[in-house]
Amino acid sequence: MSARYSQLEVLFSFFLVVVLLDLLTHSSSALLQHATRYAGLPVLRESVEALQRAGYESIRTGGTYVETNKDEDVPKVAGAGAGAAAAAAGGSNAHGYLWKKMRGPRELRGVERTYGGASYGEPTTLGFGIFESMDMAEAMGVAPIITLGSTETAADLSDLVDYLFADASSNAGGSEWGALRAADGHPTPYEIEWFELGNEIVTPDFAAKAAAMEARAAANGRGGRLKYACPQNTGTDVMNSAAARKLGPQLYVDIHDHAISLGGVESVAAAFAASNVSARAVVWETNTRLHDFTRVLAEALDLNQLHAAAAPGGAAAILDSRVESFCMEKSGHDPGLQKGNSFLGDQGAVFFLPNMTYAQPPFYVHTMVRDTWQPNAVRTTVAATATGASSSSSSSSSSSSGDVAVSDDAAAAQMISAFAAVGAGAATNVTVRLVNSGSAPANTTVLLRGMACAAPAGTLYTLSSGGDLTADNPPYDPLRFSPVRSIASFTQVGAGGGELGCYLELPAASFTVLVATC
Repeated sequence: MSARYSQLEVLFSFFLVVVLLDLLTHSSSALLQHATRYAGLPVLRESVEALQRAGYESIRTGGTYVETNKDEDVPKVAGAGAGAAAAAAGGSNAHGYLWKKMRGPRELRGVERTYGGASYGEPTTLGFGIFESMDMAEAMGVAPIITLGSTETAADLSDLVDYLFADASSNAGGSEWGALRAADGHPTPYEIEWFELGNEIVTPDFAAKAAAMEARAAANGRGGRLKYACPQNTGTDVMNSAAARKLGPQLYVDIHDHAISLGGVESVAAAFAASNVSARAVVWETNTRLHDFTRVLAEALDLNQLHAAAAPGGAAAILDSRVESFCMEKSGHDPGLQKGNSFLGDQGAVFFLPNMTYAQPPFYVHTMVRDTWQPNAVRTTVAATATGASSSSSSSSSSSSGDVAVSDDAAAAQMISAFAAVGAGAATNVTVRLVNSGSAPANTTVLLRGMACAAPAGTLYTLSSGGDLTADNPPYDPLRFSPVRSIASFTQVGAGGGELGCYLELPAASFTVLVATC
């Protein structure tokens, strides 16, 4: 959490921790009642259900944890890179956060020490890894994304494909890896498509490793279905090799940014176009260091920009996946909060404590988008009023059902981002998403052109802190900043009342969604 709490609140939090530890020691059934497992898995039901409420369609297990190069029994080789250290220690499975160390009984897997990031050298458990994450995603009905160490060999990655997909019965053309998966408790093949090789690092021989995985996938009846990503650090030129061109749109570059993604996506798209390759892009980390209203604005603006540019021919047309990182985080745990690590800060959308799970304001950006989603973008313009400046932003149209105009005075128009979409067919359902990044409220008119009815019903959802960018949700008031629903009215506006309009006051530093329904 942020450091804004008073001394009384800090003392109370410390007292609460002491009480909770005492209750846990005495196995209080009242305290532990919340800790029901989700689908019998080693994850809290309450925490998983919070992720489901956000509408996330995929879960990525990845990040700094794969940047390990030593464990409890094999020291790092001085002056050597990770690959050389592995060879000196006796082979590909001698060290590191490698997949073959993450299977089997959880209690026997041991630990690894982190190699990168603020928690360098800290021991991390192997008891919850990629397979537990895949099991959770499978139970949730969402797509798992797993990031593997860049030092995994092509042979070991091929074995992973067998472990995931081979038939468990040797009588049915299976393999020893399929039988081993069944013995580990998963008799049926996993349903996973997304793989990343390395995290924020140059992955050696990326295309060759992906080709080896694809060859084994084809042998298991999964040819053409798997998708392989490399960190942006590896560069876009890696997609120019013959092996990469053969895999084409199954290959991806993973862009990591600070939640303003369009520029990075445009750069990758331009590089791919210049090389005439068909690889694509994903954004699998959006690091803002914060979980307050600065993150609310960043998430909402980023989604508006990416969805507007996703139409055929748009800069984001090559983007197939974008995540909010981190979706889940332990409250107040990040070593980055220490001064020596530049106060990196907690950035979880959802926080959990021993006795509760609760959402931070950026979480609600995603629930608002999910709950008001319409599939077809329409032309959207943000402009000053007739006496003000010219248009400040616009988005491409993928539908001809109508268009939306948002007008305000010249100064306010510069701070507003808008995106609009309609349902299938006639414009009977319209969603308009509005971000006011300004420090003052903005009196705004939303004009709906081409609406299928003259008097639609209007609903407004507003996420606001009254302009306080540092606002977040404390555990003692977990719904302090969450969406507020209200009624919006439409009237005929303009010369002769020829347009359908809605007058709104957008709060400072806010995210608002207007829904019009015939």
